[in-house]
Amino acid sequence: FDKATEAYQKLLASKPADPALRLALADALYRDRRFADADRECTAIIQSNAAPEHKALAQACLGDLARQQGKTLPARRAYEAAKEQAADLPGALPEEARARAQRGLGLLDWVKAEAKKVVVWCPADSPAKSSAEATARFLDSRVAVIETFSKRPFTGKLEVYIFSTPEQWKTILGEYDWESRSARE
Repeated sequence: FDKATEAYQKLLASKPADPALRLALADALYRDRRFADADRECTAIIQSNAAPEHKALAQACLGDLARQQGKTLPARRAYEAAKEQAADLPGALPEEARARAQRGLGLLDWVKAEAKKVVVWCPADSPAKSSAEATARFLDSRVAVIETFSKRPFTGKLEVYIFSTPEQWKTILGEYDWESRSARE
């Protein structure tokens, strides 16, 4: 991404008002996790006299930047602004802005839903398998640790499943290879 960023910066030196180049630079910076620099480029597009479709894409990019940094409310606002700006515009760029904004809103909603679900798998030879109640108490104590380290309350729902065979978890959780995943996952 450093080479891409450098190339876009060179191109922008010769065409500083080109919003497409600035968007490409912002995207390269975003993918390189240089969020402040990418934010600056997107904001420059939004504040310029660029076409509405470029401003809509810049808003969608700002949504991605905020989402990646865990700033859900600013991300949601930026995505909604992108959708609104691109709403009645024809062409590929407005369509891309609408799609990027909708994808971002979907990811925000998915993360919110996934945060409310915890699945724990215990192998057949696990000592924890002998007592679901003891396992639930242990997991409850781990929730407290999660809250301490994340510095925010656990708002999800804790469900404990004790499975001995893959067939048992497939009846409840579907076709997912839980056994090959690490304890951390």
